[in-house]
Amino acid sequence: MTGAAKPYLQELAVIVTGGAMIAFLANALSPNGIDLTKDYFHLNTTRPAVPPEGSVSTQSDAGIVEPPGNPTGATDATASRLAAMGLQRVRHQRVVELYHDPRYEVGEIVFVDARNGDAYRDGHIPKAYPFDHYQMEDYVDEVFPACEIADQVVIYCNGGECEDSEFAALDLIQLGLPAKKVYVYLGGITQWQSQGGSIELGPRDSGDIQ
Repeated sequence: MTGAAKPYLQELAVIVTGGAMIAFLANALSPNGIDLTKDYFHLNTTRPAVPPEGSVSTQSDAGIVEPPGNPTGATDATASRLAAMGLQRVRHQRVVELYHDPRYEVGEIVFVDARNGDAYRDGHIPKAYPFDHYQMEDYVDEVFPACEIADQVVIYCNGGECEDSEFAALDLIQLGLPAKKVYVYLGGITQWQSQGGSIELGPRDSGDIQ
């Protein structure tokens, strides 16, 4: 490098350095300045962590969605139909808890069997009230007052695609029972028996338990 060129290059370096400092300062002070830490060209290929396969959502669906395997035999269409009618579903485990709740013995929790009389006598959940909605007049005088007193009313039929429990629930609601305390057990007597639930034969409170 010649002696004449050296002072020129030094002066140029000072100008470039000074200009860069002024530019950075102006960018920092400007409200429209460029964020130097932002990846404008998407060069950062790091992806968010993917939840492990089989992970379960923490969002609660208790009492609405049945466990995997759909032991009730009910389809999504059945669940959607109940929701459209404003009826609440109750899962088998919750039904078992209500059955063993001390309030069940004193009538603060009531079970209603919506099947016909013959099916009821062949075996029902112990202490459940019979309520065949096709012959509602034969049962309503006993069943409705019991449901009015209760805090929670569980209605069931055969389970699966059986709709009798839904019809019975709507009948009782139309008669004046608050919908918020009415629950439809979609598993019905089929799931109750398959899970080892006790069965009472004959009329209600016969004491003939199997």
